[in-house]
Amino acid sequence: ISSQAIISQAALETGWGKFMIQAEDGQSSFNFFGIKADSRWQGDKVTVTTHEYRDGQRVNEKADFRAYPSIEAGLKDYANFLQADRYQKSKAAGTDVEKYAKELQQAGYATDPQYAKKILRIANSELMKLALEVPRG
Repeated sequence: ISSQAIISQAALETGWGKFMIQAEDGQSSFNFFGIKADSRWQGDKVTVTTHEYRDGQRVNEKADFRAYPSIEAGLKDYANFLQADRYQKSKAAGTDVEKYAKELQQAGYATDPQYAKKILRIANSELMKLALEVPRG
């Protein structure tokens, strides 16, 4: 999967890191991808108000999100999360950011009907281009 796609999705989900899901005590959830904590999740969780789209309308509601002890744990869980059968087409998109984003949306990753377009807009933004140009050492 394209690192640009993953970074763009994380940027969308966290507002470029400004709005990381936090516990009441201010602790970070290290949940960069907005993964909810459904009944299958056995780890820590944080309950926050979020917005979803129901019948085409944006609504605010409380939801449980996964919380991790570290950045690494959050990233590993995201990789594991994408192993679900419903995300196979997303993974098959490889480095094609647009296809990856569209397949994520098709698979029901998010309720926002503009989810894929938003990821693509971030991926093609000047800020992303600058971020990708930063030398790694």
